[in-house]
Amino acid sequence: AFTDISTPVVYTRRWYVLLLFSLLAMFQCTVWNTWGPVEKVALAAFPSWTTSDISMFANWGNYVLFPFFVPCMVAISRSLRMSVVVGSGLMVLGTSLRCVKVIWPAISQEMFTVLCHVCAFLNGISGIIFCSAPPAVSAAWFPAGERVTATSIGQTFNGLGGGLIYLLARIMVRSNSGGGEGVQGSNSSCPVENSTSSVSVWSTDDQPFLRKEINHYIIFLAGPPVIFFILVILYFPSAPPSPPSETSQIERTSLLQGTKDLLLNKSAWLIMIVFAVSQSIPGTWGAMMVTNLSKIEVKGQCLSEEWVDLLAVVSTVATTITSIMGARLTDHLKGHMKISIICLLTSAGMVYTVLTLVSIQVIQLPSFMSLQVAIYILLVVGNCLAQANSPLLLEFAVEVCYPVSEVISGGWIFLGYGLGSMVFLLIFLIPGIGTTWLNYILPISSFICLPLLFMVKEEYRRMEVDRVKM
Repeated sequence: AFTDISTPVVYTRRWYVLLLFSLLAMFQCTVWNTWGPVEKVALAAFPSWTTSDISMFANWGNYVLFPFFVPCMVAISRSLRMSVVVGSGLMVLGTSLRCVKVIWPAISQEMFTVLCHVCAFLNGISGIIFCSAPPAVSAAWFPAGERVTATSIGQTFNGLGGGLIYLLARIMVRSNSGGGEGVQGSNSSCPVENSTSSVSVWSTDDQPFLRKEINHYIIFLAGPPVIFFILVILYFPSAPPSPPSETSQIERTSLLQGTKDLLLNKSAWLIMIVFAVSQSIPGTWGAMMVTNLSKIEVKGQCLSEEWVDLLAVVSTVATTITSIMGARLTDHLKGHMKISIICLLTSAGMVYTVLTLVSIQVIQLPSFMSLQVAIYILLVVGNCLAQANSPLLLEFAVEVCYPVSEVISGGWIFLGYGLGSMVFLLIFLIPGIGTTWLNYILPISSFICLPLLFMVKEEYRRMEVDRVKM
């Protein structure tokens, strides 16, 4: 902490610190989604695995939230550097454990499965750190006019990792795009009910080759975390020598008092709920969109899994770019976060509504090509509008809750996202629920948040302190 109020100093190295943190956050999400893009190949290579195993690998990210959320918040509050070192170290340990099978092929498939669960568990803990700390990084290193942009970069790069893994999977696991079910281009025959699993495309004779591809894949994923970990050890201080803004050198409330203040803040609850609904639903829906979009039919043709995977990558990249651009604009237009969020969510809801009408075929399209163009534009634009709110809501929560620490505010918002994602996934456990509801959930996730936003008292406490001190 800075004991004396001094003239703010801005260091160029802040961009290096932010870039390194953002790359760690990005690859944490990449590791988290290791098995989803190669599910077919993994199930064929490891016959004892089921889709439940694949789901469990991803769900560890939610399950570790409850026992490790508070310890991670305490760690970030005490030392940003220590937290990032631990988070990156957990990624290295987890991804390295999966490579034991490559180094020691004699271990059983059951042991390899255990190691994959341990990796998912450790990576999930690191996710709490990298998803909660962006506001802390921006507050410690960036001036008031760049904080929303910095938070946006740190946060959206995590989502970018979810798209990156699809590209890596396509490059490293060739069998994934070439094996079966007619996935050869942008269109395929519509799925047949009760059809055989895609695993039957490969025979037991193919297992050694498929496992070799998986081995190359997990070895490649273990490399970047080691590089990032070394870079963090070499240079990643908790804060610069001199503070970048007036508020960055003012002592925040203690962790316990800050938590109490936040829990008693009505606006903090409303923003957390808005974030949980408007961000976790589109984010988690993306993992299920192959199931949903591949059922849309035009003249006997449906969208292929390969095409939908490519759409996911494009949507992720576009969302990242627009989120950063929107955050930069918000930095220039100070004090207009609430109206910006309302406008973005309203626009997203309208675009998602048209997507729903196309999905349930209320809007009939004349050709398969027009279906592709419509889905492509509507989903990408809708996701860009909805998820551009993510850094705005995070920074808005920090402003409303100040002088509560950015660590507590950021963790509070991430907790909402984790709970929202968990509730979304639990819906699938309802007997007979099916997947039809997926067609309607996106517009609902945007529109239902608008009344809550109108109830939020718009305050910019941290921004006002910076203005007074200037």
